[in-house]
Amino acid sequence: MKKEIIFEDIVVFEKSTCENWSDVIVKNKDEEGYIHNSYRFKNTKVSYESPYISWENLNQCNGWQASENYIKTAVQTGKKICALIVVNTHEELQDYINGLPDECGLYWEKHNLHFYRFWIYRKGCLLDFYDIEKVLGLYNEHGFHFRTDVIHKYASMQIEDIVKSLLNVNPMEVFLEVEEFVIKGLMYGYPIESTVSLLHE
Repeated sequence: MKKEIIFEDIVVFEKSTCENWSDVIVKNKDEEGYIHNSYRFKNTKVSYESPYISWENLNQCNGWQASENYIKTAVQTGKKICALIVVNTHEELQDYINGLPDECGLYWEKHNLHFYRFWIYRKGCLLDFYDIEKVLGLYNEHGFHFRTDVIHKYASMQIEDIVKSLLNVNPMEVFLEVEEFVIKGLMYGYPIESTVSLLHE
């Protein structure tokens, strides 16, 4: 078995590779090494790489302690398509609006009494950033065959519209179809293998 650290922050992402399977665990850096989450997936000959997809993009997504600067700048620096950000004051929100590059947009939902919740995103559609056929090919290698018309519908939409219709919903109230779950993973730049692992659960 081969072990390697694929990302390290306040927590560690450690990958263990066997002949047919790989596991990525997210654990604390201390001696006890408390495990926050784990992802298991089949090793395939087919792979898909994109500057907008990385294990680093999973950091902060499940509540463990993480550095905040990455999530606040990843979209602007071309490491993610979309990021959900929460700030406490209108001044902080305005700073984001004033500092956005032309290729990025911001969608702000109605102000909560205690915080401001908004998405920063790359302008365009997912087809501008991903080879959707190669993405689907990798999912096929993992045994998943989706309704391609649904995938292509979302991939052709403006990213701001996906934020409004798919991301800005209460997950406790809205059930996502499997294709929508896949699109959500692409929007946030999660590794396809991590989404595969969750779909198998």
